Amino acid sequence: MELINDPIVEAAIAKLRKRSQEGILKYGCTMARTDLDFLAWIVHAQEEAMDFFIYLERLRQDYIDMEIEVKRQGHPFVEWFKKLFRSKGE
Repeated sequence: MELINDPIVEAAIAKLRKRSQEGILKYGCTMARTDLDFLAWIVHAQEEAMDFFIYLERLRQDYIDMEIEVKRQGHPFVEWFKKLFRSKGE
């Protein structure tokens, strides 16, 4: 079977590699480090997840603010805006 490159996956891999290099330069170690125990890794993961949640909340609030402003100004692209941000499941 011939492998097909997915440009989205390739872009994600490139970002992971770049992030890894930045972390190695910043912290002087790789993720293969052995100085942390299992619980410490869980704490790190929880902290990252909390940051992620905060980023999502910021984006959600930005979306709400944009939607309110678009409706307030009565822009002709209100329907386009709604379609752009509507989930595929609706």
